[in-house]
Amino acid sequence: MEYTAIGDPVNLAARICGVAPGGEVWIDPATREFLAGRLSEEHLGSFSLKGKEEPVPLFRVRPNAP
Repeated sequence: MEYTAIGDPVNLAARICGVAPGGEVWIDPATREFLAGRLSEEHLGSFSLKGKEEPVPLFRVRPNAP
């Protein structure tokens, strides 16, 4: 069997991966809210992404200090 993930969240993830530099994890506001209190992040500003009418705020996940 074959499975394919489709839809707006998948497209958004692909667009975010396209603007994030290698070795970094960038997330959108929905993911940030879902993971609230479990990670440290830095707001990077809003980015114009293909398929989105409005710029999307993006965040870089930062390593937590030990």
